[in-house]
Amino acid sequence: MARLLFYVFRESGHVSPTIKLARALAAAGHELRFLVTADWAPVINARGFEAQIFMESVYPAGTEARWRSMSPTARAEDAERRRQGRMDFFLRGAMDPVLTGAGADLILADVCHYSAPMIARRHGLRLAHYSTTMLQARAPGIPPLSSGIPWRAGDPASAAAADDAWAELLAEREAARARDPYVDSYVRYVEAMADAYAYPRALYSWEAAIVPDFPEVPQLVLCPAALDYPRATPPRRELDVPSIEPRDDHLEGALAGVGEARPLVYCALGSQVAWRPAYRAVYDLILAAAARMAWVDFVISVGPDWVDRYREVAPANAIVVDHAPQHALLRRARAMIGSAGLGSVKECASFGVPMLLIPGPEGYDPPGNAARASFRGVARVLPREALGVDALVEGIEALLGGEHDEAARALQREVAAVEAGIDDAVARVERLISGE
Repeated sequence: MARLLFYVFRESGHVSPTIKLARALAAAGHELRFLVTADWAPVINARGFEAQIFMESVYPAGTEARWRSMSPTARAEDAERRRQGRMDFFLRGAMDPVLTGAGADLILADVCHYSAPMIARRHGLRLAHYSTTMLQARAPGIPPLSSGIPWRAGDPASAAAADDAWAELLAEREAARARDPYVDSYVRYVEAMADAYAYPRALYSWEAAIVPDFPEVPQLVLCPAALDYPRATPPRRELDVPSIEPRDDHLEGALAGVGEARPLVYCALGSQVAWRPAYRAVYDLILAAAARMAWVDFVISVGPDWVDRYREVAPANAIVVDHAPQHALLRRARAMIGSAGLGSVKECASFGVPMLLIPGPEGYDPPGNAARASFRGVARVLPREALGVDALVEGIEALLGGEHDEAARALQREVAAVEAGIDDAVARVERLISGE
């Protein structure tokens, strides 16, 4: 059996989608380790896997806990200092012995680790990328995943708008080349990495929504293709890799009876809310909407930093929690309010729950996730500029009225078929191990 190294990105939305595949590979007899920064080792260990810690000089244990106690300004300054330390770590070649010394037959690296193909090529390591987003590479007439513009199949105006969105994104990246890579231009940083490793420019492309695309590197896409716009599959891309780990969680205590006598609306705005103070205003509006809808049960997950504040002002029909048993709630919910992170979008699709999506201002993939969910008819999108109590109430009432239920059930069946294909996913990884 083979030795596999999962080289994950240090966010919950990037770690969690790998666990189902990792468990299946371990059950097939393969030896697995997860390469993580120190704060993520306990998370990996709790899932039953071995963690290999790296980059402790930049992210020592306790870094993320200390961020929680800092002011937003101090936290941003500390995060920036560590970001620069991370760039130095990679540019001086300190990552090379980490990957070469792992002894892995195959490295499975998150696409956010764009240095991994460069290091692997230099040292002859076998590597594949995996993506916790939908396809990011450009396709003719399809908007970038980072764009929330609406789109219709076969519509010339939609295709033209998509091409305009790509042109704008590429122009922004071209302008970024004039900026200091140690301040705000990861474009120049990636290209400095490529130069340091003599990695040919022809082997990567900036025509990708968020991170550069490496067309020659095999990629496992941990997302049902049914969630994306209809498009051609690029070469060396393996779609429909199962990624929703079943959870046997339950509703207990104050949550035990929610949704039994009244429709349940579940709200969670993602795992990154602690670092994004702008979300507080969104929670304020959601609680105000809940107060106007006494005939509905609300469960609102706000994270540990804000839970006391919102419990004090929550109306009687809203339960505020720091962390929610999401699968148990989705089994009972009639609708979910979210920020369009792909993890929750996939899980709502898996349970057939329609969504009211409020993409955050940070960019990345939530705008595109929301637009694609709307295209499939399983979500309503509420842009930040249109956000208000009236708009929230209107959107929730539309979801509870059932107009998205049929589309949600149809997508649920498609997602279930993908998630049942875990044995095939193991076989796909084993082909990568053998070099096929």
